[in-house]
Amino acid sequence: EVMMQTGSGPLHYRGANGEWLTIKSRLRPDNARAGVFTANEQPAPVTIDIQNRLSSIGKDARSFQFNNNLELVFVNADGTEQNLGVADFSHYTAGDDGVYITNAWPGIDAEMLVVRGAVKTNFLINHALPAYASGSLHIRDHFKLSDGLRLNVHDEDKKHHRGNMYINGPKGAPLYEISAAVAFEKAAGRSSLRMLEYAAEGNTVDIVVPGNFLNRAAASYPVVIDPLVSFATSTTIAGPKYSPTWTSGCTYNNAATVPARVTVTDVQFTFQYVASGGAL
Repeated sequence: EVMMQTGSGPLHYRGANGEWLTIKSRLRPDNARAGVFTANEQPAPVTIDIQNRLSSIGKDARSFQFNNNLELVFVNADGTEQNLGVADFSHYTAGDDGVYITNAWPGIDAEMLVVRGAVKTNFLINHALPAYASGSLHIRDHFKLSDGLRLNVHDEDKKHHRGNMYINGPKGAPLYEISAAVAFEKAAGRSSLRMLEYAAEGNTVDIVVPGNFLNRAAASYPVVIDPLVSFATSTTIAGPKYSPTWTSGCTYNNAATVPARVTVTDVQFTFQYVASGGAL
């Protein structure tokens, strides 16, 4: 009996002593720290820390903290600000794929989903907030970067940036990627999808939610605000096909050579994909 395993990306990473270890991206409770959940068995470990109200990716000199002391700020049409408070992480449930926080702010939930080398954060606005429809809501994050890392925004106007952002390492190469932020009605994602702006100042970054997403018909909710933070990688997969008409899929070749005089009795396949930055 022969068992074989192949993958379209790396299956292992090197441990501290140079040994090869299997990559595992599932979230587990940290037995030494209450309210801390980690997925450490991968090249870029991921942590969600309920007690300190943050999530992080990477380790040591490559650590990047985000979802850090999140604030909700209402910005009036005249530019004046009203702070609506820091996110409340106390009402949460956790599983091996992430953490769900109920009422991070009244009527707004937060969901942090862990995938390989990435955290996909969804903010869910569960009902209309007409009191803020005349301006915009800003979900304000306070990034913390290890020494030598810096936020890179490919836009001269950092207050009105649409698209991806990057955390660059000491040599200038991207270490982490922050996908474009989008908003959409959960029940009608394709027809309601809208690109959102980031407003960056230093290491403080706002996701700007316009007022017309805050005063819709009841059936429009929940509205999802969707950014993704991931480990930047140069790994490519040969053979993808793009189909704007949805008539064919994306093909990825994953060759599995069968040894001579072997009869295949079972084939199992797993995969994971993330649609981000406006992809459906």
